[in-house]
Amino acid sequence: MVQGGVAAAIAFVGLAACGAVETINVSDGKELVAAVGKILDIRKANRDTPVEVVLAAGDYELPLSLGLYEGKTFISSSTAPVVFRAAPGARPRLCGGRVVKRWRRTSFNGRDDVWVADVSAFRLREQLSLFFHDGRSMTLCRRPNADPRHPYSGGWSYVRGKAVSMYKPIEGEREDEIAVKPEDWVERSHVAEGRVNIFPRFNWWNSIERIASYDPASSTLKLAKGIRKGFAPRPCDRYCLMGYREDLDSPGEWYHDVEGGKIYFITPDGSDPNAKRTAILTNGSPMMRFQCVTNVVVKGLEMCEAAAAVLADGADRCEVVACAIHDMGFNVGSAVTFIGTRCSVRDCDVWNTGSYGITVNGGRSAYTPDMRDLNVVENNYIHHTGLMNRHGFGVQVRGQGSRVSRNLIHDMPRGGILYSGRFLTIDRNRIRHVNLEMEDTAAIYGGGYVNNTGTHITGNWVSHSIGFSRDKEGEYAFRKTFAWGIYLDDCSGGATVSGNLVDHCNGGAMHMHCARFNVVSNNVFVSNGGESSMPRQFSIRGWRSTDTGMLKNYLLTAAQRQYEELIAASPDWTNFPALAHAPKNPDAPGGLLMQGNRIVNNIWYYPDQPQSLLYGPANYNASNNVFDANIAWGGPGGPKLRHEYRNMTLDMWRARGQDRSSVFADPLFKDPAHGDWSFREGSPALALGIAPIHPEQAGVYVNENRKTLPVEAEGVREHPEWLQVSDSPPDHGI
Repeated sequence: MVQGGVAAAIAFVGLAACGAVETINVSDGKELVAAVGKILDIRKANRDTPVEVVLAAGDYELPLSLGLYEGKTFISSSTAPVVFRAAPGARPRLCGGRVVKRWRRTSFNGRDDVWVADVSAFRLREQLSLFFHDGRSMTLCRRPNADPRHPYSGGWSYVRGKAVSMYKPIEGEREDEIAVKPEDWVERSHVAEGRVNIFPRFNWWNSIERIASYDPASSTLKLAKGIRKGFAPRPCDRYCLMGYREDLDSPGEWYHDVEGGKIYFITPDGSDPNAKRTAILTNGSPMMRFQCVTNVVVKGLEMCEAAAAVLADGADRCEVVACAIHDMGFNVGSAVTFIGTRCSVRDCDVWNTGSYGITVNGGRSAYTPDMRDLNVVENNYIHHTGLMNRHGFGVQVRGQGSRVSRNLIHDMPRGGILYSGRFLTIDRNRIRHVNLEMEDTAAIYGGGYVNNTGTHITGNWVSHSIGFSRDKEGEYAFRKTFAWGIYLDDCSGGATVSGNLVDHCNGGAMHMHCARFNVVSNNVFVSNGGESSMPRQFSIRGWRSTDTGMLKNYLLTAAQRQYEELIAASPDWTNFPALAHAPKNPDAPGGLLMQGNRIVNNIWYYPDQPQSLLYGPANYNASNNVFDANIAWGGPGGPKLRHEYRNMTLDMWRARGQDRSSVFADPLFKDPAHGDWSFREGSPALALGIAPIHPEQAGVYVNENRKTLPVEAEGVREHPEWLQVSDSPPDHGI
């Protein structure tokens, strides 16, 4: 584990600087696999010989992982890299699928536009999860069909019954049963071949489970195994069925008949599938698997048709650079995962992944305060991840001392960046149009009692955190609640949130959920929460020491275990305010856990939302948390405020020691309509010492690998009609 706080140079040393370079030229998948053996022979002769494997243009078949295992198939060097790179001007494409050929037209389910191919030679024992046509993931046949008019809210059935609060505990709930409306079930020839994709109980994530049986008497699906404990399906939960032969009825869908050894496919455009590459994924392995290696670089490749592109465990100073990574993964993992230190993913385009886009993780659950992982995720363009695992954030970062910087992330079912750990830097990312299928979420989300100390969330531009929520009657809606820009959750503490622009996030600019000892300063929050069922610009709510249920259970179990692991690694952690007390016995002055937060020198600007609450802290101890030296402007009439669920005047709020030097007036931005957030002469921000923000610095940039800025893919920005609720709302009948 890397020690100290000084960042190490991430960029690999140029090959020319390492002496004589051994070059291996390859032109197909077999030669690429054989190159691994050649590298090993070269390194046996001289460990510090730099090696480059140069890939010519064309498709490279990699049905099995290209494995680099230290001491077995590979010998690392701390001074000389091994580089897998594209030849100049070439864009070689690595394909992890097994090609399927000899398609013929057939009649199937009463249709004459279905194609069939024999895959019995692959000896597949279970139904496939991934099928590719022309380099793109196709849709496993499903009921209801996907709805192109409502790609996020449509295409779902709903669990039978009357809606009940997701937060209400219910004794005797079963995690392995789903109550189905009789009209949503059709007779199946093989019930156990199907799967269900369901958002169980909480509208936070989905689960894909195999079906064991169906009881027609009770109209109940029985699952092969239970969903995660505490996530029993409840009435009005969304779900669809997948993988049944009877449901192959829509362009772009496919069905795998395991017993018959055949794939049935309806091409998206009605064309002959023999004219383009079609492939199946027969294993769950990544294209490249690195274990305990150092100084390996993958550069300039296109990678698709796989469970993942690169999975590296125990890695040090490894990189994925300037790659196009797309159409891979089902419902677990990430397209690129580095577990280790000083690794980086830079200048890549990542899209159409089944789960997460990029994950970097230091790989240990316990750290001392001086440890740093120094992993970097920078200048990547990431969009449309989470196609199957709707929880799939664009970037996930875990550990200590890593950095996520200058990425462009948009059109995600959940958020842009998920983080946990300490001393992390999340800076100058551009995140927009996220949280299109979830609630209780944010564009940048992190939480946990032991997390956030020393973390900096700075200079990001976050906008249009949408949110898709369900009300107490079971009705779904966009933009109503619980989708914030930045979210400090579950008693996390010790972060600095500064210099960010957060606009048009429907739950509010931020949510601080029992957050402790954080500094929120010099941010500009614009028109957040406008369409929420309870519009507010900023959300902050704590816990009481007398709270019971899920929150108390969290403090006594998971949080306490993580805290004990941290303190066992180093008692010095108790010198940090957020870690001075154990979760099972927290410091809670006045019975309130949330404390030590300073929300100062920020600007709230929402003249187009005059009915919105500015903020309404709850379970908030005004003696040890403070709002001050802020500017807020929601139009004439002064701010609307609440405290402990009661409306209050500004004078009442100030009498509690809050916002005493704040100014409630127009901040006098130069040209906010056109994105100029600098200040005009006479702005009250100047007197308060608030510095201008620079959102133009957020997002990807041009460099030697990214020659031009990306052409951004179409999404809900271009198709606002996609954020209309489906024409098929849930039926609340029992």
